[in-house]
Amino acid sequence: LLISGRMDKQWPSERLADIAFQRLQEHAFSHRYEHLRYPDAGHAIGWPNVPTTETKFKHPVSGVEVDHGGTARGTAFASLDSWRRLLRFLEEALTRPLDR
Repeated sequence: LLISGRMDKQWPSERLADIAFQRLQEHAFSHRYEHLRYPDAGHAIGWPNVPTTETKFKHPVSGVEVDHGGTARGTAFASLDSWRRLLRFLEEALTRPLDR
């Protein structure tokens, strides 16, 4: 399961996930795979129900300014939606009998 925010300012997560997805297709990967894309989300898609308003901050060790990108609302939505979909994805993947 690939999850990306289109407004990620850390790296081109959507493009990199597209490359991984394409490789899975090209190599006929035998298991289910999916790419979830969130147009207004940044890099910090993670646990649901966690504050997402801090998209920029100064790294506590290096002092470098970090910008995760995305909107607070878009990242919050992506975190909640992707979490639910991740749990469903894993439940389906882990309860299905293995092909032997």
